[in-house]
Amino acid sequence: MKKPILKYILFIWLAIVFFYALMIPIKGSLSTVKKFTEVSYDSLSKEFTANKFIPVEIDNTKMVKIKDSANFVILSYKPDTSNYFIRISNTIYEKVNSSKKFIIQAAYYQKENTFITRSLVATDPKVTFGYVPALGERERILFFHVPMAWVSVVAFIMSLIYGIKYIRKRELIYDHMASSSAALGLLFAILATVTGAIWAKFNWGAFWNWDPRQTSIFVLILIYGAYFALRSAIESDEARAKLSSVYTILAGITVPFFMFILPRIVDTLHPDPIINTEGKINMDGIILLIFLSSLAGFTALFFWVFSLRVRISKMKMKGEG
Repeated sequence: MKKPILKYILFIWLAIVFFYALMIPIKGSLSTVKKFTEVSYDSLSKEFTANKFIPVEIDNTKMVKIKDSANFVILSYKPDTSNYFIRISNTIYEKVNSSKKFIIQAAYYQKENTFITRSLVATDPKVTFGYVPALGERERILFFHVPMAWVSVVAFIMSLIYGIKYIRKRELIYDHMASSSAALGLLFAILATVTGAIWAKFNWGAFWNWDPRQTSIFVLILIYGAYFALRSAIESDEARAKLSSVYTILAGITVPFFMFILPRIVDTLHPDPIINTEGKINMDGIILLIFLSSLAGFTALFFWVFSLRVRISKMKMKGEG
């Protein structure tokens, strides 16, 4: 198969992954809504307010319309041994009346054992993501943030390997490969930091909290930023390659410590890592599938861009020779 075809396959692969990562609806359970939401009623304005709304899937075959009013329908819903009531607007009810299942944003009003709905998310969803209480809709950033952090680690380790190869063989191409890999690693580390900061803003209230994971990746960015400052300060190709190779080896050794060890030995606000302390991945099946697809896509993207940079370096070396 020709390389241009592989390139198009990669782009299509990433486009599909991004589409499903952003568009697949998230669903929780009524028990989750009861546990994490709280509704209050203002008798003066006659309005309900909730601390949060959670998407929940409703099976229309288990629902009975028991009361009608000008604006709302009260539905009796029995998904298990319990009997619940759902207060739903007539507009939403008309949209879901003919569907088998639907997902709505809901919150629990304990005083009347009633679920208050805010909006309709989807009707008859084919696939759904499981709701993660600590993340909610923000769990979608998992498909971008973690693969970017993973690629940065791969790139930094590859830079270390090519640094060692230069020390052993003294061939300038290995220096170019080490610097190309480090450059891409720095880029993906910055992207991982930016996506992590966006997540932190919505979960912790600020873009930057000096959390151990934020601090560790920031230190790596400084280390590899200094690496390129060092390279730009040396004019001789041979001297630059020697010093850069030693630096990238020392820098690469710190990567596992800052990315995997330090965040696990100190307290952190960051969610649990993908692989828990038992060596397992506790993740919804569909989420895991999309996550692994994204991981593979970002990794392939890195190797493709890396190969382009190496080819450009080889062409420049031939031109100078």
